[in-house]
Amino acid sequence: PTVHERRSLRAAWPAPGPVPTTSAVILDTFDGESPFAAENDSHSSILSPWQVPREEGEKGRAARLAFELGTPGPGRSNVWCALVDRTARDLRTFEGLTLSLKADGIYRLWVQVRDENMASRDEGQEWWFASVKTSLQWRRVAIPFSRLRSLNPNTDGHLNLDKVKALVLVLDQAAVPPGTRGTIW
Repeated sequence: PTVHERRSLRAAWPAPGPVPTTSAVILDTFDGESPFAAENDSHSSILSPWQVPREEGEKGRAARLAFELGTPGPGRSNVWCALVDRTARDLRTFEGLTLSLKADGIYRLWVQVRDENMASRDEGQEWWFASVKTSLQWRRVAIPFSRLRSLNPNTDGHLNLDKVKALVLVLDQAAVPPGTRGTIW
């Protein structure tokens, strides 16, 4: 029983870390022009417009990812919906990203930081990622850069924060079942 308890503790998901209170730069409030764009594969869809007023009683605007994930099939092994910001950035002075999220269900969402890696077959970018779960209420989620991982077979083993090429919030068939329809703000 003691060994079983120790194994269970080691296998448990880590508790979410505290949301940083240090200085921050807001990347986007979605109140005006946005560096983000809604993108999806040809068999998935995102409802337009994706920048919408916040709920009644709340000021400002929000990004809304109202999605329907397609179904993989012949010639389309990957289906996905995403909000993508392809702005080159130097994020060396920061420890991570913080998001405010809410959804109409519980979904897994991949948060990606893509850096330059010329050995990568993905347009010279390496995709570093972590997953977050949405909830039915607004909540802030912190993603420390140290939590990001890469599955790239040509990884250089290091997230180059001075060579960030894109920030991506993506749903795919590894995050939610194909055919899933929902909304994330």
